[in-house]
Amino acid sequence: MINDPRELRAYVSARSITSMGKIFLDANESQAPGEWRNYPTRQDEDLLLKLAEHYGVAEENILYDRGLDEIISLVMRAFCPPGSSMKCYPPTYGMYAVEASILGLRIINVSLDESGLIPLSQEYQAPGTPALVIVCRPNNPLGTIESLSAIEELANIYKGIAPLFIDEAYGEFMFPEEKSALELISNYDIIVGRTFSKALGLAGLRFGCAIARKSLIDRLAVVQKPYPISTPVLSFLKENLATVIRDDGLKTTSAVKNQKRVWQKKLSELLGVNPFESGANFLCFNDPRAELIARVLRDEGVITRVFKTPKPLWRVTIGTSEQLELIINILKAKL
Repeated sequence: MINDPRELRAYVSARSITSMGKIFLDANESQAPGEWRNYPTRQDEDLLLKLAEHYGVAEENILYDRGLDEIISLVMRAFCPPGSSMKCYPPTYGMYAVEASILGLRIINVSLDESGLIPLSQEYQAPGTPALVIVCRPNNPLGTIESLSAIEELANIYKGIAPLFIDEAYGEFMFPEEKSALELISNYDIIVGRTFSKALGLAGLRFGCAIARKSLIDRLAVVQKPYPISTPVLSFLKENLATVIRDDGLKTTSAVKNQKRVWQKKLSELLGVNPFESGANFLCFNDPRAELIARVLRDEGVITRVFKTPKPLWRVTIGTSEQLELIINILKAKL
């Protein structure tokens, strides 16, 4: 039995050998007529080319899979031997801890400071030896953004110790004011995670990417399942990617940024509490009434989120002007 993922060899599926041919009798697929009877290519060259152009990297620097959650799982499987540790910075995306627990990893938590940022001085003093370090940027649920220089400092602290996974699920909402960690991948062991679920409005499609130097992408490919996305998803993206990115993505991020300023002003005035500075498509308030706020809204059919960190947090996704007016009216009447 192989316990170290570095010793694994990738499973060789039929379509990873070749996707060129007219009659495929190598993968035991049905030979009856059908649009989706054949397995898709593991990493389609045409789609990789389009993604590379979008992210400004080479095709060899990208691996795609079934949503960013699956990318997170791949990263842990590729770089964390059983019994090793994974470090993250709560409050943060809860799936990191869930996935680590499933894989039998030890979880090292270093809490964010009062501003919602990583305490770098603490990291310099006692970095430890985790197998993987995960940073959510912008943070979920707070929305705070680690500067690119802070990410580079962290990469230097863990140089030769552990790769960094930078989760930029909400990255489009912090551009162009903040730069992507993609700018660091050529010089550091950094893997950047990106998704189509947020700014591009394709959460139901389930599509995400890992972007890193080739040696790290090759490691991820070893632990990836043979056919990571379905043929309908692949076909949709190849046909519509340019339109989704150019039109839907740009319109969405611009509209959210404009609405966020309005939502922040009006909700802050109503609650008497300022949210964390958010670089994402949501606002998060440190409010002792968090559960009450969420409950009275839920009673009226408006679903928001509460996070029970040491301090209660209420998080709301930025929506339309009409939705904001509804929320304000409910809270004025019920709080």
